[in-house]
Amino acid sequence: MPALVAWIVAGLSWLFEKRIGQWIVSALVFLGLELGTQKAVTGPLLSYMQSATGSLPAEAAAWLAFFNVDRYITIIMSAYATAGVGRVLLRRRAGGGGGSS
Repeated sequence: MPALVAWIVAGLSWLFEKRIGQWIVSALVFLGLELGTQKAVTGPLLSYMQSATGSLPAEAAAWLAFFNVDRYITIIMSAYATAGVGRVLLRRRAGGGGGSS
């Protein structure tokens, strides 16, 4: 039993030593991308949607608000923009990184 515990502790130690930094960096990159897309992509798209739907009849606008269409579109556009920027950064990282250890 003590050998099993020692093996598990050694495995967890290796995992934290090798991967925790990568996980932290990935989380920070994601948070930065999310905040950037909120300001650069989602905000302007949301204002464009508001101006485009401003001429709708009041009843149609009420139904759109009832079904939370603006929230769904915001979520989809934010996810799409974050994924696109993430792909670009991962390509740069994979192409520009010297090698892996």
